[in-house]
Amino acid sequence: MHSQQRYLEILSHNVANNNTVGFKASQARFQSVIRDVTLNAEEAGLFTTAQPGDVIQEGMGTLLTETTHSFSQGSLQRTGQPFHMAIDGEGFFQVTDAAGQVRYTRSGDFQRDAAGRLVNSEGYVLTPAITIPADAKETYIDSVGRVLGQPAEGADEPQLFGAIQLAYRSEERRVGKECRSRWSPYH
Repeated sequence: MHSQQRYLEILSHNVANNNTVGFKASQARFQSVIRDVTLNAEEAGLFTTAQPGDVIQEGMGTLLTETTHSFSQGSLQRTGQPFHMAIDGEGFFQVTDAAGQVRYTRSGDFQRDAAGRLVNSEGYVLTPAITIPADAKETYIDSVGRVLGQPAEGADEPQLFGAIQLAYRSEERRVGKECRSRWSPYH
């Protein structure tokens, strides 16, 4: 019964956060709990072919063995925001919180903060940090993750402000879910 309740909690969490940017669903994994029972004379009489001393397996329910997370590709949606990004395939954006701890997220809803740095909706700085000058014009992110723009009026060529660097599978195995769309490294 406890396993079924935990399954419903995980399912409810997945449904409630389905539209959260960067959310990755959890999946419950269960295992049957079975024990070997040696039959005494009274118990053997309950079976047509059993003898006292025979061993049977008795089901005792299920046990939640692990909760895994699906890192499958979500739907991509164009937002019209210049610094919103999506990862097409594997990987995580790396962000640094106020305490200097690197976190991982697939949520790409970035914007410029007052200092010109790209930050996520929680104010965590995209890592490595990319600063876009206040006077930059026509800023954009190309298909390989370079952040470019015209630094000032009259400039002919776009200037490279930085490049998005994703964390890949080796990091993915070492992260634990922290909230709906943010992951922290296991220590």
